[in-house]
Amino acid sequence: NHRRIIMKTLYIQSFAGLKKYFGPTLEINAEVSSVGDLLKLLGERYPESSALLKASRVALNDIILSNDYNLNNHETIALLPPSSGG
Repeated sequence: NHRRIIMKTLYIQSFAGLKKYFGPTLEINAEVSSVGDLLKLLGERYPESSALLKASRVALNDIILSNDYNLNNHETIALLPPSSGG
């Protein structure tokens, strides 16, 4: 299974506890293909966020994405950590 990986610019919106690591928005330029690749890269670049990232979801246009979703250049995605509601 060979995936072609090219440099992409992605815009990431962070919420709740993830803002502590990434701020409200983060622009990243990286050679990633999928959501899983992006989460792995973020965990490597920001190791202190790794545990929270593993429990988080990624969304695009209010749709939760699977880890194998292929990211497109210039997409804006949202990182959604788990939340506790009342």
